[in-house]
Amino acid sequence: MTDEQPSRASDDDQPGPTIKEVQAKLDEIAHRLEKVERLIQRIGPDLEEVSQSARAIRQGFVFYDGMVKLVSRFTRTERLRA
Repeated sequence: MTDEQPSRASDDDQPGPTIKEVQAKLDEIAHRLEKVERLIQRIGPDLEEVSQSARAIRQGFVFYDGMVKLVSRFTRTERLRA
């Protein structure tokens, strides 16, 4: 019985990707980025509309909150007078 361990190939022993493989991967990445860019251009105007709608809704809530506070103060004042 020996204590020798089987030899393992290190990462340095394995050949790296070829230039063609690297170029193919870069081409694939470029193609994906192009698709993402087109998608962003397509949905950009819709995102602006959503942003404007959200802004209008937020302003409506701020107005509503202000009205509730005003009515609460008025009601409290009326109760104190009574």
